[in-house]
Amino acid sequence: KDSSGLRFYYSNDERAHQAGILEVGDPWLALRGESIDEGLTKYAFTCPGTCSLSFLGKEGSDEDQGVTIISEFLHMHKTGVRMTNEVVRGEKVIHTAVSDVFDFDQQGVFRVSQDSYKVLPGDSFRTTCYYNN
Repeated sequence: KDSSGLRFYYSNDERAHQAGILEVGDPWLALRGESIDEGLTKYAFTCPGTCSLSFLGKEGSDEDQGVTIISEFLHMHKTGVRMTNEVVRGEKVIHTAVSDVFDFDQQGVFRVSQDSYKVLPGDSFRTTCYYNN
């Protein structure tokens, strides 16, 4: 026991409902080795359908339950000014999250106001980051 004020609980039994975190975009903050250009620029990052297949099961099988997204947070760093994240099923965008005005000094994260939606095996993600450098 310590004085942190936190209490952790654990169980060896599988929970009826599980939660997790998926990070898409540029997780290494490397822009594929490119520098951010001067002025207003944008960079797009994709996570192909094979990504969701790898953690959600086989496309079209009885196991493709998918996962329900209940909350989404968009995060950028100092020069980020706008961000979008799209979920693409086949050739159709089925969900778009947008932070039209991003200000890192406002806690560094933007919680998207949205209804829940489902990601299925084979869905891909397209994240676009806008910078003003």
